[in-house]
Amino acid sequence: MIITKKTHTWTLEDENYLIDQIVANWNREDWNDLKKRIAKHIGTSQASVSAKIQNHRFTLGLGGTMDHTSARGDKAILAAQERYGFSKSKWDMILG
Repeated sequence: MIITKKTHTWTLEDENYLIDQIVANWNREDWNDLKKRIAKHIGTSQASVSAKIQNHRFTLGLGGTMDHTSARGDKAILAAQERYGFSKSKWDMILG
C-alpha cells in the first residue's frame, strides 16, 4: 500500500503570514527556526516554505529559477512590496 501525503494548498492568509513573519523576524530569529515555525503554523513542510520564499524572490526579480509561481503568491508579495515600501536590495536581504 502506497500512502501519499496531501500537498498543502496555500491560501492568501498563508502567503501573508509567511511574508509578514519573515519581514518581522528575518534578523531576529535563526533562519531555519523561522522557516520551521512558519511551516508548523501554516501546516506545511519547511521545504514548502523555502520554495515559497524562492518563488517570491523570483517574482520580485531577485533571481532564482522558480518560474512556477502562483498568481496568489505573486499578488501577496507584490502587495507586500507596496505596503512595506522596501527597496529591491532590502527585499534581497530579507528573503535571503
